[in-house]
Amino acid sequence: MAVSTRGAAFAVAIVGAGPKGLFALESILAHSRGTQGQLRVDLFDPQPPGHGAAYQPSLPEYLRLNVDADIVSVWPQHRTSMSRPTWRVWAREAEPLIASERFPPRAAVGTYLERSFHRMVSAAPGVTVRHVASAVTGLRRAQDGKWHVISGSELGPYDEVLLTVGHGSSWDGALARGAGRTVSSVYPIQNLDVIAPHSRVRFRGAALTFIDGALVLTEGRGGRFEGRGANCRYVPSGREPRALFPSSRSGGFLHAKPQITLPRDAVEAASKEWAAVGVGDVGSLEEAIVGAAHAILWELGTPVDRGRISESLRTGRDPAQTSRARDSGARAVAEFRDSVEVSRGEKLPGPAYALGRAWAIGYRTVVDRYPGPDMQARDWAVFMSLATTLERFAFGPPLVNAEKLLALIDSGVVVPDFIIGELDEGGPYDHHVDAVLPPPGWRQIVDPLFESLLASGDVWIPDGRRGVMITDDAQVLGLRGATAGLSALGRPTEDTVIGNDTLNRGLHDHPERWAARVIRRIEGTA
Repeated sequence: MAVSTRGAAFAVAIVGAGPKGLFALESILAHSRGTQGQLRVDLFDPQPPGHGAAYQPSLPEYLRLNVDADIVSVWPQHRTSMSRPTWRVWAREAEPLIASERFPPRAAVGTYLERSFHRMVSAAPGVTVRHVASAVTGLRRAQDGKWHVISGSELGPYDEVLLTVGHGSSWDGALARGAGRTVSSVYPIQNLDVIAPHSRVRFRGAALTFIDGALVLTEGRGGRFEGRGANCRYVPSGREPRALFPSSRSGGFLHAKPQITLPRDAVEAASKEWAAVGVGDVGSLEEAIVGAAHAILWELGTPVDRGRISESLRTGRDPAQTSRARDSGARAVAEFRDSVEVSRGEKLPGPAYALGRAWAIGYRTVVDRYPGPDMQARDWAVFMSLATTLERFAFGPPLVNAEKLLALIDSGVVVPDFIIGELDEGGPYDHHVDAVLPPPGWRQIVDPLFESLLASGDVWIPDGRRGVMITDDAQVLGLRGATAGLSALGRPTEDTVIGNDTLNRGLHDHPERWAARVIRRIEGTA
């Protein structure tokens, strides 16, 4: 990977070497082919490049991918080949036993990401790529406009710095530590080793991170799940906690992902409804979602009144089912069980199922037509409310882990009785576990890197939004306009860019636009 010594190489620092950093690296390497300039790229991340903390190859196999593996690819579609494979193509040879699974173990995806890093670097012998295995705590801009990266020591200078950091490690809404009994995060999963068998454990959160934590404390301690479908049951090992108590602001669990693919007619009917959505128009968005859900149910032969669908969207609950609930815990379990039975094809789908499918079908339209910073405050609040409800219907656990959670509930290990109560309700507890991840964006993140950039005015977060402003080619906007040589992709930009938390390489083109701009700088045409 050595380069010629003629002249100084254009130096790029990528801060964060998880999937988004990997996408950016792939783009800059691809765009650098044929350029006469020299390029050097340093990747800063405590983890090995590619997988970040979320997709470590050492993770247990019961921690599964939460998106269909068909979308996973390091390379954009027009650059995929047998030597630059999607996850699915790679897995047919590397992981044949799980290659056809829709939701494979995250560890296997991490192995793909890690090997893809080495593959792309070896295919770019004219570029020097280096991994710096440490966290970045600050940036310093010199008088010549170049950047220095503070990471233990100070490294640089760099002509371009790209911020692709993922989930923050700390935020201002984190659960306060209490006398050593609070586990501040489910990840890394070794954090949960302090929880003794037969403990009573209160979780803040009832979503995907809670499910991961529950599986670590049960299946990860030798418990096992026997049977499938409605016959799935949990057999304890004796080493798990006595009870796990989730909590949720919505009072419910995420709905299980459907196992059965929608018929083409239903997808096409829903897509037609999305075609009418106007840019930034939340009124047409709501109409499209309800219309798409109605069309899906009609095509499935289970039509539902539009009013019932609208009510489900507004409240997050099907009005035809809410009256059955005895209390908040029973209602949460009934709704979750219903979603599992619908996912297995044992029960006819209703509004929640159809709304979730409608949101998934139209998500690219949402990303393309809802520029967060340009929307009025009231419209943005409506948009965020709709998105919160729809994500609970659309982006829940895969069926295999939903069935495990249901088995844990039925066995009494997971107790939802106080799901909507205060964290001390139902106590005393031996441990509290924070299963709420830091939010996207940087507004609430506690991090010296961001705090220094915000204080200097090099980055700017618009009122009412969470993420930093960027241009279409990922250049950061600060208080004085575009900040030269500083760019951002992924979670730091959420609300400026919608839907960053994804492995779908084709959902956003910002890595390509960023790379093209950097190459123009190298060639002197920017």
